[in-house]
Amino acid sequence: MGKPPVIQKRDQKKTLSAQKGKKEVIKNLLVNPYDEYFPEMNQSEAAGLLEFLEQLPSLKCTTKIPWADIKAIPKESRKSFRAEQSPDFQPPESEIKSNLIFGVNKVTRLLESEKCPASVLITADVNPRYMVKHVIDLCVLKKVNVLVVPKLKETLASSTGIPTIVLGLNNVRKFDAFNEKVKTLCANYPVPERHAHFAEDEAFCAESEQSVVEDEEIAVTKNFHLIRTDPNVRVFVPETSKAKSQTNPIDFLSFDDRKPAVKTNYIGLKVKSVRKNANRPKKFKPLV
Repeated sequence: MGKPPVIQKRDQKKTLSAQKGKKEVIKNLLVNPYDEYFPEMNQSEAAGLLEFLEQLPSLKCTTKIPWADIKAIPKESRKSFRAEQSPDFQPPESEIKSNLIFGVNKVTRLLESEKCPASVLITADVNPRYMVKHVIDLCVLKKVNVLVVPKLKETLASSTGIPTIVLGLNNVRKFDAFNEKVKTLCANYPVPERHAHFAEDEAFCAESEQSVVEDEEIAVTKNFHLIRTDPNVRVFVPETSKAKSQTNPIDFLSFDDRKPAVKTNYIGLKVKSVRKNANRPKKFKPLV
């Protein structure tokens, strides 16, 4: 049985579908309606910050010792052995080492906790920016000073030996002057009003504090076990039943005590039309 006929490429160009051409595909996508916040500094403004970071002590020993020389030494003696092999390395002060937070995950966990850092620095050459978007949003939400500094990763790699794209600094005496400088520079990069966490409503904080006070005023019942002495008398009477029995059925609808409704301004979603990318790399199909 012979093979079925196959249309050659020169014959395919003469067909009706080839003459019509491919239809342009346009997709409608939902876009974030809020404005992005990326406080990127220029090189002249960041010179003072980079100068301070260059003076940080080395936190990581760069001397590489072969594993064949270390595995024969007991674990409790390996630290002293590494110190002997690298006499130029001086361990930094505990105050400096414990109050510098390196990495996206560690800074994120610290921002999500109650102990927020005083300042957060992000390198400007991060790609893609989506990696650090949540860090900036958390800083705006927690009102932490955040700046995008050029050449931050290279500076930290040369001074501390740890190349990182995000650096957090705690509020300690050693970094007071540096944190104040970051706070002053942050004033030059205000958060846009259409940001998701711009100017968190102070009324919300006051309302939460008021709710806590109201909860404290609620009387807690200590008698959890009620004993029924008379079979014809109820021991437990719900609060709603007491209220219904004491109120007048005529004026039970009272509109005087109603709180005014809080008007919420919602931001509409954005729709973006995207055409097919002609430069998109196609999947490689291996020849069989």
